[in-house]
Amino acid sequence: MSSANKEYQHFIPQFLLKNYSHPFVCPQAKGPSKRCKKHKHEKGKYPGDPVVNNLCLTSEPFTLKETPVTRVFGQLDMYEDMTKSPDKKHRRIEEMLGKMELEASRIFRRITTAYGKGQPDIWLTRTERNLLRKFLFILKYRGSCFHRRFYHGDVESYNSNDKELLQDYMEKHGFESPLDVWFHNLEAIMTLEMDAEMKWIEDLKKRMFPSDAMWFMAHVQCSYMAICTPANPDEEFVLSDNTYNIFEGPNTFIEDEDTGERAGSFHAPFHEFAPISPRLILVLRSLTLPVPEEDRIQGVREQRDDMRKMAFDNVFGAGAKSMLHDLPVKKATNSYSEIIGGIPVLKPGRSSSKGHSKDDRFCFRFFPLETVHVRKINGVFLDNCYMGSSIVFGSQEVFLKTLDWWLTEPCVTGKISMGEFEQVHLKYLRNLETFMKSRGWEKELVYLWKPTPRVHDMEGHRLRALEFRRFMERIEEGKEFGNSAFPEEMKPYEELGGSWGTVFYDMHQSSLMLKLRIKIDAWSHGVDESIRRRNRILLVEEYMNLPCRRFWLYLRQCRFMVMTDGNPGLFEDALSSFQGGMEDELTCFYGSMPSVALNRYMYEAFMMEDNEGAREMRRHLRSLIERLRPEQR
Repeated sequence: MSSANKEYQHFIPQFLLKNYSHPFVCPQAKGPSKRCKKHKHEKGKYPGDPVVNNLCLTSEPFTLKETPVTRVFGQLDMYEDMTKSPDKKHRRIEEMLGKMELEASRIFRRITTAYGKGQPDIWLTRTERNLLRKFLFILKYRGSCFHRRFYHGDVESYNSNDKELLQDYMEKHGFESPLDVWFHNLEAIMTLEMDAEMKWIEDLKKRMFPSDAMWFMAHVQCSYMAICTPANPDEEFVLSDNTYNIFEGPNTFIEDEDTGERAGSFHAPFHEFAPISPRLILVLRSLTLPVPEEDRIQGVREQRDDMRKMAFDNVFGAGAKSMLHDLPVKKATNSYSEIIGGIPVLKPGRSSSKGHSKDDRFCFRFFPLETVHVRKINGVFLDNCYMGSSIVFGSQEVFLKTLDWWLTEPCVTGKISMGEFEQVHLKYLRNLETFMKSRGWEKELVYLWKPTPRVHDMEGHRLRALEFRRFMERIEEGKEFGNSAFPEEMKPYEELGGSWGTVFYDMHQSSLMLKLRIKIDAWSHGVDESIRRRNRILLVEEYMNLPCRRFWLYLRQCRFMVMTDGNPGLFEDALSSFQGGMEDELTCFYGSMPSVALNRYMYEAFMMEDNEGAREMRRHLRSLIERLRPEQR
């Protein structure tokens, strides 16, 4: 396709970019009318055209520019199918996105209008709220990061860590390229009807690439939305290519000690962001963080604690903490409940059995943020611009003050160079420093370098993680399990009498067993250690009376906890907790001795595995197996 016919398509919709814009004034214009004559203007920069202030990052040194809204944060023919001939440009996705943008823009306009009028809040229907949540995910999923991920004509050139999973999906559903899958996923999300009964969750799993479907569900269901604004009228939020892809939370990297290859490891969001204008931002806050009015209810609090441990503590260590943990926001109030005695209670005539309704309404307050929080959010944005093209802002004076603060703050919000893009990130920081010094800045850049954690056989870690994800996808498929074999890691469970009919209940029960074990330890903190040790022994002896298959799962959960505690970024090691232990060698005795005796043997094998007595224990087990193996008796 000739460049003359190419269409510029935006990662960030123009209706949002215009909130950052101002009318262009020609620098050669004279007189009070600011009109200029006999002067050739750049396309999109005629007097009165909307332009944005931005720091251009695509050339060195970085420079301040005014760029037309029509030519920022986008790409020529972004949705053109590279596998089709030039005269058959792929239009359908862009048309669908345009329709969705129109619907979303009406809601955003209501938000900005309410804020502009000084209203303290705005009410949205469940349908409007769901549309916003869907649209925020689309902003992420259609963005530059995912364009780089999927824009390949064949699966061989696809290089994300889920390549094998994508290849399986393409073969199963007849897709020819990763680009086809991207288009398919975008369409599946945009056409999804998010009903109040949430039947859409099961529907979506069947309609798109499973890993990304689960990600969409987590994005929508595992956080709540708040609208924020700087309390200081002289502060603003910046905007970059990937702002809608950025999160605040732990992000880890690993390096192969043999090859030197680096890659991202595990990450999890405490907060995600969606700027609406320099003065307004949507914040998605993780439901793993405290919600005081709900946490007064013990069951809700315990469920939240479990979510936190599963998503953060078990992966990154108990010290994982959000830098925005004290962000002064609350969940939206709604039309079907009220706060009584500090606890949310359903209104008369509304019962939990009736479920939600499409007519439910939600009240979103405009939460003022103090300087410390505005700066932290901008710091997170700035720290992630190292692969971007521009940083857009409202006021140049405010932006330069923000840069001045960020380049010198003590690395609370980032500026830590490590991992896969260490050198690119450091070069970006140095270029920002050079830009500021060109404007008379006399301070010095403050940044940190940290070594990337090293692991042996990084590819092996990736493949084990891949198999774990395949296993989880098979679990999600559910009905197929009746005729499916257990994965190799779960063979001991099957040998101990387990089946697909028992595994989910046993997993739940074994996690409760571990939770009780942890609670008893916590409750007895400060008590004489001999008493605490006796309590642990008594509890385990009670557990030994349970079915062998469930006790085996409990031992696996204990190993998982031990292998993840205090090792942020090395969650891959925990995958080996399902790769086999000494207790697995005893499953052949199932049915030939009392369950309590077999459980005791498995427990002793488990406890000695990492001790000096492990070698002796293995000899003892081999001797025992030779003497008592059922098929030899």
